[in-house]
Amino acid sequence: MTYEGQRAYGCIQNGILLGGGAVLLNLPLQEIIATLRELATITGCDDIVDWRPVDNLLYIIRLFS
Repeated sequence: MTYEGQRAYGCIQNGILLGGGAVLLNLPLQEIIATLRELATITGCDDIVDWRPVDNLLYIIRLFS
């Protein structure tokens, strides 16, 4: 795997672990996503994650809340 591939793998793996742990702790979804976004910016993973599907999901959740 290339350096960029390893970096992307690490970003995705860490995001899944952090997000999954937060879900297990019953934290609000909006709070989890906001934290993951902030961490992505801090760690340099923000150019790897496409947040548009997440934004769409949050929009749909807000419509039905």
